[in-house]
Parts: sequence; C-alpha cells; structure tokens
Amino acid sequence: MRPCTPGLRMEIRFQCRQCETRLEVDIGSAGMEIICPNCGTPQIVPRRGLGPGTVVGGFQIIRLIGRGGMGEVYLARQRSLDRLVALKVLSRYLAPSPEATERFVREMRLMARLEHPYLVTAYEGGEDSGVVYLAMAYVRGSSLHERVRTYGPLSEGEALGIGRKVATALQYAWQEMRLLHRDIKPSNILIDLHGEPKLTDLGLAKCLGQSESQTLSGSVLGTPNYMSPEQAEGREDLDVRSDIYSLGATLYTAVTGQIPYQAGSLVEVLRRAATEPLPDPRTYAPRLTPEFVELLGLLLARDRRQRPADWAQAIAAFDRLLVRYPGALGALPVAEMEPASGSPAATPWAPSGWPARVMLGAGIAAALALGVAAGRWWTRHGSTADETSPERAPLHAPRPDASADSIADSAKTPPPDRSSAPLPSDPRDEDFHAPGRPPLSPEQRRRIARLWGDTRDYVRAHPDDPEGQLARLRRLVEIASNSPLARQIETWIAESRLQERADRRRLERELRQLADEAIATGRFDEAIERIEREAGGPHAAELRTLCNDLLARLRAEQAAARRREVEQRRDAAIERAAEAAARGQWAAAREVLVSAKSDTDLSSELRAPLDEAIALLDEAAGWPAAVLASFLAQRGQQIAVEFIDGRTETLQIHSVKDSSVVGRRILREGFIERPFAPGELSWRERLSRAGPKPPSVRAFLEGCWHLEAGDRAAAAAAFGASHTALGTALQRRLYLAERGSS
Repeated sequence: MRPCTPGLRMEIRFQCRQCETRLEVDIGSAGMEIICPNCGTPQIVPRRGLGPGTVVGGFQIIRLIGRGGMGEVYLARQRSLDRLVALKVLSRYLAPSPEATERFVREMRLMARLEHPYLVTAYEGGEDSGVVYLAMAYVRGSSLHERVRTYGPLSEGEALGIGRKVATALQYAWQEMRLLHRDIKPSNILIDLHGEPKLTDLGLAKCLGQSESQTLSGSVLGTPNYMSPEQAEGREDLDVRSDIYSLGATLYTAVTGQIPYQAGSLVEVLRRAATEPLPDPRTYAPRLTPEFVELLGLLLARDRRQRPADWAQAIAAFDRLLVRYPGALGALPVAEMEPASGSPAATPWAPSGWPARVMLGAGIAAALALGVAAGRWWTRHGSTADETSPERAPLHAPRPDASADSIADSAKTPPPDRSSAPLPSDPRDEDFHAPGRPPLSPEQRRRIARLWGDTRDYVRAHPDDPEGQLARLRRLVEIASNSPLARQIETWIAESRLQERADRRRLERELRQLADEAIATGRFDEAIERIEREAGGPHAAELRTLCNDLLARLRAEQAAARRREVEQRRDAAIERAAEAAARGQWAAAREVLVSAKSDTDLSSELRAPLDEAIALLDEAAGWPAAVLASFLAQRGQQIAVEFIDGRTETLQIHSVKDSSVVGRRILREGFIERPFAPGELSWRERLSRAGPKPPSVRAFLEGCWHLEAGDRAAAAAAFGASHTALGTALQRRLYLAERGSS
C-alpha cells in the first residue's frame, strides 16, 4: 500500500495513425501534438477520461465494471505482474472533498490490514496525477444481487452457507480491529466461480474507539433497505448487532428475491422497518422451513437486544440449521467450525421461544467440526480403523427430531425421479455393512441413512446441477467406503452419465469465462477459434446453442471494438484538421479530412462527420465569393452597406474587381469612390449576402470570422454553438490556447 503517494503519472495509450506503433504518453499531453518516434508523423494525443488504455499507478484500465457512492470500479491489468485486478477510483466529484478522500484512504488501510478467505484482498493503493485509487483482487463471478436477479432466489442451504461464511469474515474483522462494515447488502457480496462469497466495499466501515472526524454526528450512512433501525436513526453507539441485522436482510433477499421492507421512498422504507412486522418470507418462498424463517426473524429483530449479542452467537445459530445441509459449507476450513475456548460460542445459545427441536441441535456444532476433520483425515490416509472408532465418525448428525423409524418412513414416498437414470433403492441394513469389517452401530447407520436421504433429495430436486450431485454422492461413497451402498452409488453415477454432464457444465463455464475475458482484453480471435473448435467437438450437440450465442456475442463485441478503432482514427483526423484551421490553414485542414475519407473501414455512417466537416470548410473558404457575387448582381444600384466598425454607408455599386467591391458615395456634384473587401463587412452583412444557411453553418462561419479578427474566446463560443464535430474540436483547441496564453 502507498496511499496518496505523489510522483506516479497516468498515461494514455494509443496507436500511431501512420505506422500503428503503440504510443504511451503522460495524460497531461492530452490534446497536444507529438511526433511518432518510429515514423516521424505528427500525432494528436486523444483526450480521454478514465477509460480503456488509461494507466493509473501501473494499472492499465480495460473497462468499467461498476459504480458506487464512492467512485467507479474498473477491470484493469497490473502491468508489473500481468494479472487482472479490480481498480476502485475515487469519484472525481468527491476527490476535492477532504472528508471523501479521507474515507477512501481509510478503506485502503482497512483492506490492507485484513486477510480472510471471505474478504476481498487489497493489493495496492495510492494517488496518480490527482486520481486516488485502490487495487483489489478481481473476483471472477458476479455479486449476490446479480446472481439472484439472473438465476432466482437461493435455496435455504445455499443461503445458510453463504451467510455463515460472511459472518466468519465479519467476526474476524471485529476481533482484529473492532470493525463494523455498515453497508452489508447483496451487491457487496461477490460470488466467485467456485461459489465462494467475498465481502467487499469497506467504504462505510468504522473502527470503534478510533476518531472519525469525517463522519458527522447523527449522519445516516448506508443503504436504507438493509440498514438496521439504530443505524437509520443515526445513533453513534452502533455495535455488531447492526451488521447482524444487515446480514439478515441480505439473506432475506437471497432466498425470496424481495427486499424486507420495500417502499417507494427512503422515508417510507424507514417507517415500515420501524413500525411494521417483518413480512413472512414464505409469501415469496413457500418451501422455507419454519426454523429458517425464525432465524431471519431473530437476525432482523427491531430491538437489537433480541438479536444475537455477537458474531459467535450468530454463527452458532447458523450451525444449528446447517447440520441439515451436508456440503453447504463447501471448502470452509474446519478450524472455523470450532469456537475459541472461552468464547461465548462455547455455550450453546438460542433466543427464548425457539422450538425445542432446534435447541436440541445446539451441541451438534462442535461434533460437526470434529466429524469433518476426522472424515478428511480418514479419506487422506486411507485408515482401516474400526467403523465405530472416532476416525470414521460420519460427518453430519441427523435432524434432532428424527429417529431411525422416521427416516425409514420418509424414504417410502420419494419425490418424482428427474435424473437420467433410476436412483438406487433406499438402503437396507445389509447395504451399510462393508465386507470384512465390524457392523456399524445403529447411530452410524442412522447418520448415513440421513445423509443418503439428503443426497437423494438433492439429486432429484436439482437435475440441472450435476456437479453438486457428484460432490454429494462422492462424499457419501467416501463415508460408506467399500459397502454395497457405495457400489450402488458408483454404478448409478456411471449409468446416469453424471460425470459426463458435470464435465460438460465445467466446459460451459470455462467457455463463458473465456468469452468474458476476451471482451475485457480485446483478444477476440483466440476465443472465437477455441469456441468454434468446441462447437465441432465431442459435445457439439449439447454445446451448439451456447457456442452460437457466445460466437454471436463475441463477433458483435469485436465489430463494436473495430468500430471504436475506426471512430478513433476519424476523430483524430478531425482534431488534426481543427489544429490546422485554428492557425488559419483552411486548405491544409481540408486535405487532412479528404485523406481520412479514404479509410476503407469507414462506413457511410462513420464517414458523415468527415463529409460535414469538409462542407463546413468549403463554406468557410467560399463565403467571400458568394458575397462578391451578391454585390455584382446589384451593380448600378444605390444601397445601404453595414461595415464591421458599426457604420452604415449608402453606396452605389459601380463594379466588382478581383476580390473587392468598388462603391461610390454620390455627391450633388460628382462622387467619391469607396472600395472595400468582404472582410470589412459586418457579420450581419456577410450572412445576409452569403445566402440562406442552416444554423450550424451560420454559427461555424461566425466562428471563422471571429477567429480572423483575433477574438479567440468569441470564436470558440461560436464554434461550439455549431454543434458539429469540427466545431467542437475547434472550440476545444481554442480554449486550450486561450488558457495557455493566460
């Protein structure tokens, strides 16, 4: 981390229009002319904000991927290590604010000090040419908000797994730094390609006990729909129970797709949260269990004294329900399952009013951790220990209210089979007995039966998740190793072609990721070639639709990228023409535009600004001839002529010679000749004699006349009023020249 360190310089990268050499220049040179070191051709450095190609502190921006209250987040490539990062940049509208800058710098420091599997990792922070930035790990995947919006609400088990993992990250942040997040919401929880959550955005985080002059007393910071009542009131005595409420509101959205207290205005949201009972989530998700609904009610209790007192108690509440969902925690480290000695989690806790059957599960959390550790040790070392030994203890206990008889009864009415091959029949006692080993105890048989039931239900309820099915089935095979049940499951896996389906799903995910990276980096050809190859490969029939969609998307993005390149070349030509025109070199400016029109990649639509610019230059060069022609048509007539100094003279037009008009002021005896050139006429006189013109042409001509008179400020305003590409480029160049001269 190097917060706000001066000395770095942002860069703009672009191609030479002549030899296509990649050029890198300081952003301060934007709009200026440089010489290509390779071919010697003059170049106009393009004007860019923070967009593709801009380098900030050693990170080259690829594209914008999100916006928030503090600033923008870009996908960028760290040039020193050639890796993708998420680059958060403080909004240019907030940068002048010392409070906003201080809060942003504090976020850098907080993220740098926190290392946890479920927190986004910070790489580097600093300041480059006045731009404050923070580089973080780029999480390949999507936010929880996007996932729910795209694929629908999560299952109860998935929500519990994600909620527990996020809770462990927040518990770690609290224990390490007494840190409150204060903005937990679905869009701040990123889900990577392995389904693991990553909590991000510490922009509103607060370390209790530290001074925060940038946080106004009584101010309300956060997102209203997920904000605890005490946080909405602007109270200063916040603690972890406020974040616990926000996590509960986030899980409510995750399983229902709805916001807990939805309303049309901030005031109405806060009023409903303060006065109305929590809407029953089963209105939107009828399959939620009563225990999960009660957990949501506990986390979202309006009175914070009724919520878990700390993260250890909240995690214990998650664990009591997670025993029903084997595999929901995925690769969660076993150590996280074990409460620290002496911590509040060592004593099982539940609020008054929880059902007795949930209370019975309070002691299972510790046994769950020991079971996971033992199961992994046995799998890794191939133990031949007795089935009743602790090393072979099954991983998951049955539901506290379940008996062996109820488990057997539940198997009699299985849900409809939606798999591609018939599931093995429900196990019998002899299916648990591995040859040559002592028989299992009744408790072990009940546990395996329970795990079998959960696995069977998941396979039937999730036919489109072959990877999830395989993971659960293989876990069951590990626990019931060498038993007839394990052999039945292995046979079913082979007959159902589940492995082939899982491989195909992984390939689909890989192709989608390949397409996303190609769009981010601009490397289209390699991705298109790979996807075309897979479209004709062994999974051609199954992947045809996906490959066609991805190819169509990539080709459209590639065409858009090529269009942007052509637009950049065209705009650079207009900038060069504006530079010449600003110096009064109208013929040279026209030559630049005519040359640019020969670009074969230009469509008629993209060529239109060039045609318009050439027509404007022709008007600028041709107006004197039109004025002379109008006077020639009035030869012999006595007319009023208005000049640039404001005087109006009555003259008889005698003749038009070369580039001037000869007028005569008629006296009572004789006359006085008054020759004048078109440039001596007032703007109104010129416009009236140049003929009817569209507003854009009239404004452009006025800009040319002001420029000729040396009034660059008036010329810039008139060129801008033309609302043309060339006029805008001239306005920009004249403003720069005016600032430089001052």
